[in-house]
Amino acid sequence: MKRLVSGELVQVTVDDLNDDGLGVGHVAGVKAAVVVGNGLPGEQGEALVVHRGQHKSVLRLFDLRGSTNDARVEPECPRWTPGSPCRLMHTSAEFQREFKRSLVSKALAREGFDRPVEACVSTGNLSGWRSRIIYLTRQHRGRALLGAYRRGSHQVQGMQECLLPEPALLQISERLIKVLEDFRSLLPHSTPALDAGCGEPRTLNHLRANLGKPGSPSTRGGGGELKYLALRANARGACMVCFLGDLPPGAAQELAGRTIAAGASSVFIGSSGPGDAVFGAEAPSWVAGYKSLIDEVDGLSFELLPRTFFQVHRDAAARLQRDAVDCVVGTRVLDVFSGVGALALRAAKNGCQVTAIESVPEARELALRNAKRNGLELRLVGSEADQALQSLLDERAGAEPPFDTIMVNPPRKGLGPGVAPRLLALAPQRIVYVSCNPKSLAKDLSELSGAYRLTQVTPYDLFPASEHVEALATLERE
Repeated sequence: MKRLVSGELVQVTVDDLNDDGLGVGHVAGVKAAVVVGNGLPGEQGEALVVHRGQHKSVLRLFDLRGSTNDARVEPECPRWTPGSPCRLMHTSAEFQREFKRSLVSKALAREGFDRPVEACVSTGNLSGWRSRIIYLTRQHRGRALLGAYRRGSHQVQGMQECLLPEPALLQISERLIKVLEDFRSLLPHSTPALDAGCGEPRTLNHLRANLGKPGSPSTRGGGGELKYLALRANARGACMVCFLGDLPPGAAQELAGRTIAAGASSVFIGSSGPGDAVFGAEAPSWVAGYKSLIDEVDGLSFELLPRTFFQVHRDAAARLQRDAVDCVVGTRVLDVFSGVGALALRAAKNGCQVTAIESVPEARELALRNAKRNGLELRLVGSEADQALQSLLDERAGAEPPFDTIMVNPPRKGLGPGVAPRLLALAPQRIVYVSCNPKSLAKDLSELSGAYRLTQVTPYDLFPASEHVEALATLERE
């Protein structure tokens, strides 16, 4: 049986896509499966062996021979590679939506559901949609650099040419790179990428030269260290800037003043976390400009801080939130994993009496301020979801179900231990589930399915050109 060798060119056939949006296929005479990053089903051609594993090898298709999948398109970004965050940019928008619908459908099928999944909803804008971005701040050969790590390494690639950020973020980035040129002593030195490709080298020669390269960065610096730059824009183009690292106080004040002069609406400075963690344990401190950023989403305004979770595709998030709240029945609503109140406040605006559960203190405070800002009433329970639900059950003490609808919007891991049984005990007429992970969604729906019937599942494309998908599911009490 033939064994692949890293760096060799082989003939490969692509059979399918996996859940990560990567081609999977086979090489004649090779038993182990192969992942062909940029391959699409039905395609054949010559591919470079990027990594040889015992059970799975990774290839990059360079020379297509024979028929090309009809969904293949020229990537909009000239720097695109299979290692880019925009993993599906080499496919048509229709193909991407169907792929995401199939991810949700397959996840449900694995848990025994045969409910048809609706077509994936997309707002259509495939670039210029991202309202938040985090850069590595580095220097190389005496020049400041705003970049990101290449996938699987600590090689730093420049990211100022990325097509995803909103125009306001690109404009402030161009100004800030000039500011940082005067603060190079605070910037760690970088291990540079070999070429301009995003995620990995684009060309065959550069990719071969990169094989087996260690990815450890050099972090020498003097006086302090500025590791990350977090930017967030609102719908009107105002930009919040947050510098993260270990900055000397004098330099921090001077940097903040220069940043305001460059057009930022507010400046925060905070510590970074251990390893590659962006944010430290303490919330960043306000230094200059406005003390928060006010964003507007579909008729509601939200106060945001540097590390606040808020969907980065404003238009797509607005559509998903509207549709979720449209699924509400009755007027008594519970919103679990409420965050800063994106769903809760929309339900309150529709006339519902809303109780929200949120465990993060910073998010709770913002949710209450956002309720006041929008002239809405919101009752908030501040503890972990399972504990808060148990408290609500104790308040009920055998009375009628206290809520007509319960909305849940958990993190990627899903509801977590103890949440589903307590949702069942609260016995709402309807459960509206917003998910960012089809696998955890399907698992949680299975746990709820004994007492509830799954009536609708719709995917939403909040991260165009990537393999990620959100979903909205509704369950009715049997």
